Amino acid sequence: MFQNFARSRNSPFKLLWLLLTLSLAGCSDGTNSSSRTNESFDISPLHAIYGAGQFYQFSTNSQYLYSPAGTFDIPDEKLLKRVEQNDDFVLRIATSPDGIHFATGARSGMLRLYSSPDWKEGQVIEAHSDAIIGLSFVDDGRFLLSASMDGSVKKWDFVTDREMQENDSGTSIEPQSQLVFNDIVATSRSFFGMVLNQDLSLMALAYNGGGNIDIRRTDDLSLVNQFESAEDFGSIATFSSDGKYLLTLAGPSVRILRLSDNDCTETLTTMVGSGASSAAFSPDGKILALGYSNRSNQNGIVELIKWEDRSRLGAFVCHRSYFFTLQFSPDGKFLATSGRLRGAGDIDVHLWKTNSMQDSLFKGLPPKH
Repeated sequence: MFQNFARSRNSPFKLLWLLLTLSLAGCSDGTNSSSRTNESFDISPLHAIYGAGQFYQFSTNSQYLYSPAGTFDIPDEKLLKRVEQNDDFVLRIATSPDGIHFATGARSGMLRLYSSPDWKEGQVIEAHSDAIIGLSFVDDGRFLLSASMDGSVKKWDFVTDREMQENDSGTSIEPQSQLVFNDIVATSRSFFGMVLNQDLSLMALAYNGGGNIDIRRTDDLSLVNQFESAEDFGSIATFSSDGKYLLTLAGPSVRILRLSDNDCTETLTTMVGSGASSAAFSPDGKILALGYSNRSNQNGIVELIKWEDRSRLGAFVCHRSYFFTLQFSPDGKFLATSGRLRGAGDIDVHLWKTNSMQDSLFKGLPPKH
């Protein structure tokens, strides 16, 4: 279902985009027959959020999806607020566990604090000298971690007054919240990515252009493990839900690193041999989703894998071109994917209902061509 806000997009590709999106399952993707039968399932996205960008974040209660385009209310199926875009490109968004605040990290190194869901801007900090590539609230929201390409990870105390205050005229005003610098880990090399395990106790930090990954505690930033290799690990993608493995994306391979002995236990490849650009586990840890662009036609594909035995459940076309990222909602009911239509400049987010996805896959519905 597409909402009224979708009609605000002023683009000559609008009609084409709607027609293509609504017929994702009905279009042949042009690959060989063996891969094609696994690419087109009888499903379509629940929502399309135009201009949302490739970096977005679900609220902890799965009610909202935050993106540079604004706040999308999932149950009410509407965009609550469209934010004014500026030149400071947002790379990361993090939400507080109580859902009251969220923070954004920008390409400039600026850190901004907002109230939810109205995008009311609060504190603005020149946090880093280069792009922020990792951002997360930890310890029940007491701290915020920011990682940057400047080679530093900073820990910020999140200080908030939960009680309502009154100004001089006796009118109630909103409690003030702010970030206060706490600690820093600084290196001489640039960080390229940061991911956290499910309980937010550990973070993995990948160095730019090299075969090194640090595993650090989030409470005191201490180093607990390190992966080193003569080969490039690629980009770090996600921890497994049990915290035993770390997945990285390197070329056509998904490398599975075991934390207990620093061993690369196995590798996965996508069905069509294209390199995955994003990976995420369902909250229950049973399903691994891989997202990539089919190298033969650039269609954005989501491939679902049963983690227990690494068996492939199937795949579907999520965007007609250029896949970027994917993310499960905390309650596991939705999957968000980002991609861009050929020739279009905006990056859009599609929201998928996971039970309908998996019903289609498990029932083995025949693909449409």
